Amino acid sequence: MARPFASGAVLRAHEPHGLRQRDNMKHWTVHQNEFFDPFLLGKPTPAWMQKGVPYLEKGRRGVSDMFKPRITTARTPVQDR
Repeated sequence: MARPFASGAVLRAHEPHGLRQRDNMKHWTVHQNEFFDPFLLGKPTPAWMQKGVPYLEKGRRGVSDMFKPRITTARTPVQDR
C-alpha cells in the first residue's frame, strides 16, 4: 500500500540549505500551518494542496500581511537621577 509522502526539502532561490531571508521564513511558516491544519485541526484543505502550484508561481504568494508589522523602538539612554 502506497503511503502519502511529503518532502522535507526546503528549496528557495538564493538560499543555502536553510532559510535565512525573513520573507522566506514567513512563507515557510504559513505553508507548514496550512499543510498540517487539515490533518490535525480538521480545517478545510487549502487550494494549493488540492490543485497544486505551477513551478513559475511558487513562492510568489504574498504572506507578509498575515504577520504583525515589526515595531521598532528607539532606545534612549537611562538618565541619571
